[in-house]
Amino acid sequence: MIFPSLWIGVKLTIFFKRRFQWREHFFPRWDCPNLIFIILAHFWLPEVWLLQMITAVICMVSAITDMYLMLTYPGEYVKSFVLGACIIVSVVSGEIKHGSYILPSLSVFFALTQFLRWPIWLKDFLSKVRIICGPAFALSVLATWLKLSEPSGWSYWVLLVAVFCSSAAAIFFRPDNSEVLVLFHLPVPSSRDRKVCHAILMAFSLLCMTVHISTLPCIIFKAFCIAVVTLCVCFFFFATDTVRIIVSAVYPGKSHRA
Repeated sequence: MIFPSLWIGVKLTIFFKRRFQWREHFFPRWDCPNLIFIILAHFWLPEVWLLQMITAVICMVSAITDMYLMLTYPGEYVKSFVLGACIIVSVVSGEIKHGSYILPSLSVFFALTQFLRWPIWLKDFLSKVRIICGPAFALSVLATWLKLSEPSGWSYWVLLVAVFCSSAAAIFFRPDNSEVLVLFHLPVPSSRDRKVCHAILMAFSLLCMTVHISTLPCIIFKAFCIAVVTLCVCFFFFATDTVRIIVSAVYPGKSHRA
């Protein structure tokens, strides 16, 4: 699963490029067969060893080719490995003792890099880290929901809301790219409005993830995570201009009066 995960990580990195375009960066003739091979080898026919080997070789060659042709900056290579590692962790976490704590811990860590905006030197220091860990947060939330041992009850639906919010924020309300909205012929809000929606959806997703963490049996773990999340949200909303942007977006007239 290493090379398929790396290839998916590379593809996600390409998708989250600032200047991503479907016609330039997406190749259905090559990408769709790779996905079919991965699904067959690891979900439908996992007992066929030869198919897994073929899939691994194809994904390795595709990942190296895409990294060479489409990735430019060192941070993009790091992001590819981080996203690929998240996929590997999501696969093996079910086989590890206390593995149910790994993915929520990763989601809190990735959220920590996004919401820490004070002091200024720390915000500037984490600017490149946020670019890497933003998609990883959405991916870890999705993996947590997929790995939930009991697919029922209110915790399941809370996590589903978290998945919906983080996925919508990462795919449709990216402040730096509106390619998906254009592809589906949806209205394209301004970059400022997308930024507000992105922040609200990510914060609500983190809140839902915190509610899920509060249901875990380990008292020390959930108390620590809740304290970290509360601190992060306070820093995010009160140490930046996020509140002012949200208020001006909801009540545009007040910003002009001021």
